[in-house]
Amino acid sequence: MEFLNQIGPISIIIGAICAAVIFYKPYLGLLGMIFMIPLEPVLTFSSDFTAIKAVGIITFASFGLHCLLRKETIEIDFRVLLPLIIFLIWATVRLEVNYLKLLTLTQLITFFVMISSICSSNNRRIDFVIWTFIIGCVVATAMSSYGYLSNPALSARASVEAQNANEYAVIVSIAILLLLLVKTRFKGYKMLIPYGIAILFIYGLIISASRGAVVAISLSLLVYLIVNRNRLKSMANILIICLLVGTILVVGLQTGIISEFSVKRIESTKSSEETTMAVRFAVWRVGWKMINDNFITGVGLGNFNVNFNKYADIVWRTGRDPHSVYVSVFAETGAIGFLIALWFIGALSYTAMRTTSENKVFSLCILVFIAIVSLKGTYHMTKIFWFSIASALLTHYPKDRKAQHKTG
Repeated sequence: MEFLNQIGPISIIIGAICAAVIFYKPYLGLLGMIFMIPLEPVLTFSSDFTAIKAVGIITFASFGLHCLLRKETIEIDFRVLLPLIIFLIWATVRLEVNYLKLLTLTQLITFFVMISSICSSNNRRIDFVIWTFIIGCVVATAMSSYGYLSNPALSARASVEAQNANEYAVIVSIAILLLLLVKTRFKGYKMLIPYGIAILFIYGLIISASRGAVVAISLSLLVYLIVNRNRLKSMANILIICLLVGTILVVGLQTGIISEFSVKRIESTKSSEETTMAVRFAVWRVGWKMINDNFITGVGLGNFNVNFNKYADIVWRTGRDPHSVYVSVFAETGAIGFLIALWFIGALSYTAMRTTSENKVFSLCILVFIAIVSLKGTYHMTKIFWFSIASALLTHYPKDRKAQHKTG
């Protein structure tokens, strides 16, 4: 009751109307969730309950009801879905599992399946999903930029309030890759729209000062250059991006809208001694000991930090995050869980790459980006991770299905 009193009667009425709309069209609830991914930390009702969770609960229930009524169907390649189901079963039977983490992972996988199912056979829905996410990132970048410019600290990093700067950088990097995809649909003077948004996102990425995201997106763009059949076009696009980055840096430093700290922090990537890699290597050494001691079954999903000090040479004040999806999965679910995860990665990559659509290069860029940032971050427990890999699958589905329908 106290929670309801804090919300207020008007908010409750608006919420009830939105719930009714979502139950009528779960796709609208999905769009709401995707829009809120970059903004989740500022859309909070309490410390552990956010607007995206509220919309998510209603959307999941609505999608399930629509599936029962056969108005929606679960449309995702079974070769991708099967390893996820087996992984959840394996994580569940582990007695030491953190059930709160298991519930979170289950919700995230459901989110991934729902995106793939609702949008996989509808080109217009896919476009709306991508643009909804881009618009959400525009709002988040505007808020992050305002906070960055109004922060007097010399070591300030841009992000939405209460959001990790590295996670914000991952979000805006995925937005840049998706913007590169939709840019091809603009002609003439309308090209100013995606380029204008790109300038904002590049600025957001620079002031986030995330070294990992910068390295990952740079390598993703290198893949885009190498794999794209139209090399001249891809080289032109990358040249434009480089010119935009250079212009933003020069103008930003001269006008003071980019601090030297942000640029120097990104430049320090060239030297491992100036980065946080030493701390990460220390954490990974502890992770390796944990893996050796629990090689087959792991310590249980979500229990890395709980067991951290047991394997550390020195006592840290608190348990540490694994700082790597790969270390996290191996240490927590063992060799069995890690092999199942590799099975999922292989099935996902095969499904995304088997298409004859030209868009598969964007799928590959997204998958490469996620694979690289996962080396030094535990993003598999975030919505942006599952939205990203769902986007990698969606970029080509409609064309493939229409082609199959014609040949069938």
